[in-house]
Amino acid sequence: EINYVDGVTSAVQTQLDAKQATVTGAASSIVTNNLDASRAVITAANGKVAVSDVTSAELGYVDGVTSAIQTQLDARQALDADLTDLADGTLTATKVENGTYFISSAGTSGKVWTSDGSGAGAWVTSTAASEMDGLSDVLVESSSMYIGNDPSSTTSNAEKNVAVGATALDAIAKGDYNVAVGYDALTALAGSSTNDADDNTALGYQAGDVITTGTNNVILGSGADPSANSAINQIVIGKGATGHGDNIAVIGNGSATAIHPHDDNEV
Repeated sequence: EINYVDGVTSAVQTQLDAKQATVTGAASSIVTNNLDASRAVITAANGKVAVSDVTSAELGYVDGVTSAIQTQLDARQALDADLTDLADGTLTATKVENGTYFISSAGTSGKVWTSDGSGAGAWVTSTAASEMDGLSDVLVESSSMYIGNDPSSTTSNAEKNVAVGATALDAIAKGDYNVAVGYDALTALAGSSTNDADDNTALGYQAGDVITTGTNNVILGSGADPSANSAINQIVIGKGATGHGDNIAVIGNGSATAIHPHDDNEV
């Protein structure tokens, strides 16, 4: 036992008091450093135990993490000024392209979300028409409706007319109770200061397109027309058929070979 103290160069107890009782392998690394409260220790490059900058609280932040943190972070959309209040749902490339679709504030009733022209979005009042009269090619006035064109510059003395077609009844100025359906149907019907153009009905492409001041005409068929532009009470039915005069009904065009009544005149 005396031999145990051979080579000791100073008081044994003093040296023992200066050593660490349990972490013998790390004595040279942390013997001169007091550990802060709740600090973690790590293995240094030389195999010794060293003080870590990470606290036990910080270690607790990764509790429950099931895969590499950086990999998960890289897979997330970066947060910026335009990505603060996304609606629930799958975040896809088309929803965030150019920042156009980011919704950063709640909209109010009646607003729609659209691009503000600077790469982000904005809530605006819809400019879409809420009724037919709000469309650029529809006119509703004086109990008349024109769908496909807007003849408002001439219709101050025209009432209760109906037109459907890009150029149907598009020149009407003085005339009431007319119905035109088809491109160019009654397109020349205007009326005049001395003659109204009332109660005409035309159905078909360019049907009745020669009438300017006529009244009480019924023209049915593509290209069908009365005998004159001031026709009165003519009935013309058939593709390309032409009227024979006022108060005369023409049924069929030049290709028709016969006209049969419903009972074939009881024959």
